[in-house]
Amino acid sequence: MRSAGSVWIGIASLLASLLVAPGLAAARSVPGTTCAVFPPNNVWHMNVSALPVSPRSSTWKRATHAGSTFLHPDFGPPSNGIPYAVVGAGHAKVSVSFTYASESDPGPYPFGPDIPVEGGPDRHALVIDRSDCTLYELFAARWNGGNPTAGSGAIFPLTGPKANRLRPAGWTSADAAGLPIFAGLLRYDEVKAGFVDHAIRMTVGCTHDSYVWPARHAGGTSDRLCPPMGARFRLRASFAIASAAFAYGPGCPAPSSGP
Repeated sequence: MRSAGSVWIGIASLLASLLVAPGLAAARSVPGTTCAVFPPNNVWHMNVSALPVSPRSSTWKRATHAGSTFLHPDFGPPSNGIPYAVVGAGHAKVSVSFTYASESDPGPYPFGPDIPVEGGPDRHALVIDRSDCTLYELFAARWNGGNPTAGSGAIFPLTGPKANRLRPAGWTSADAAGLPIFAGLLRYDEVKAGFVDHAIRMTVGCTHDSYVWPARHAGGTSDRLCPPMGARFRLRASFAIASAAFAYGPGCPAPSSGP
């Protein structure tokens, strides 16, 4: 089982709920595809506004320094965000050698030197095949001149009867929580449209080495004050989402226009 070798791995899979304006139609597809990111009844699209507050809420917020930390989006190139690629049926698929093969989907994967890889230690590679609406995700991905390797990998059908299935309990994915990464990304096209209809993936300073549904895998520390993988945070309904302090914060410049 993959554990938190660094803070980046251990913090990868907390979800944050973003409240959006009512009356707007949900985004129907990823740009360049006809693929929705999971069905409307998928957990990523779940309305959590009426759920009770966890009795651990205050403890988790203190552990993650919620009162003094600004959230900011990581839009941009591989060095400042998580890129993704859209390919067609003609893109070559390759076998990938995995470090955690027993918890990885064997593939093959539409991976190659043309696929962007996230900068930093995690090196995520996310690919959507628009021909059949399948999401492929790799962790610690390296092309290696045609001998591709990765720490772990997962394949998710975005539509159809298997789209709502979770990974087996105890299995990682390209994310330490065993969840899809792409489903939780805040994309430029969504921000431009002014509508986000899904939970947002976020990172914090520590996670407890445990997980709660819908996460399937844990990675973190033994500190029980930290939130588990799969924990869901939500903003107060009164929070001013459009405020400059929330959007950028000190030291975080506004993103430039464009994707």
